[in-house]
Amino acid sequence: MSDPHLLRAVAQALADPHAFLAVIVEAEDRRAAVHALQERYGWDEHQSEMVMDMSFKRATRADRSSIMQELRLAGGAEA
Repeated sequence: MSDPHLLRAVAQALADPHAFLAVIVEAEDRRAAVHALQERYGWDEHQSEMVMDMSFKRATRADRSSIMQELRLAGGAEA
């Protein structure tokens, strides 16, 4: 993944994974979760869908660090 647009969404989600997960588990279904993520984070549908498909393994400290490094290298601002 090297698209700064998508990396920013991942970085935001992983900056506070508990809040991110709370938005998802409170949603009635996937469509509602995508909409709730758009409302909460200001993401577009593509970002919301991509983050919804993200694996929990991406939440480890090492993976979060790797994502932030990739975002910096891609020229995107940190979340």
